[in-house]
Amino acid sequence: MYYYPIGSMVEHMTHSAPMLARLSKEKLNEKIVSRIKELIFANELQIGHKLPSERELMEQTGVSRAVVREALRSLEQSGLVEVRQGATGGAFVISDLAKPIFNSAYDLYGQGKLTLAHFVEVRKAIECVSVRGAAEKASPGDISRLHDLNEAYLKEIEDNLKHRQYAEAFHVAVAEVSGNHLSKLLVGALFRLLDALRPNSVQAKKFKRDTYMLHKKIIEAMERKDADLCEYLVAKDIERTGMLERSRIRYAEAKAGPSG
Repeated sequence: MYYYPIGSMVEHMTHSAPMLARLSKEKLNEKIVSRIKELIFANELQIGHKLPSERELMEQTGVSRAVVREALRSLEQSGLVEVRQGATGGAFVISDLAKPIFNSAYDLYGQGKLTLAHFVEVRKAIECVSVRGAAEKASPGDISRLHDLNEAYLKEIEDNLKHRQYAEAFHVAVAEVSGNHLSKLLVGALFRLLDALRPNSVQAKKFKRDTYMLHKKIIEAMERKDADLCEYLVAKDIERTGMLERSRIRYAEAKAGPSG
């Protein structure tokens, strides 16, 4: 990852294209957020670039430290900036656009408005459509990449964390092949949600191997441009995961005994 030197950033923004003009109206933090977003979306600020320090941003914009910090918090919640602590810390440009979707979904779960059934239903709605698009658009390179991810998934069968990461990577890659960036974003957010809600979830090796074979069949059907079969297999894959989680919930409830 490339770290843009603070001095160079400030010099560039000050002398050639001022990063931020002084602000005088209400909601100053929102104006700072909007300007930094413009620079990110225009690729003037790229992933890994370090923003000027809080003091430098204060000097450039003429606002207080509190306003600058509020703006940085907003950008961090949007998944566009990561604030790191320590001697080499600061605010760095990242691309984690699934973060706000994950946060909202996690809050829904905390309020008791989101269940596992909802999770499975939404995954089917998104992934069954996106895999059809992937079946139509997949190139030989896409097929090769999906095979590589699936093989890596099987190779890491003993490592639960890596196994889950490759499972997510496979499904996100399918959505990416479909060409629908919103589908990719939502799939990533849903997998992150499941990881947060079931951080210690472990699947049996047979379940993992069966998943590997199911993924392999999806790729083969995609290669043949068989969208109907792709949709059927993805729905089956999602339902299997849902059934496994439901059985775990029932077991946990039975083990805990009746409440009250």
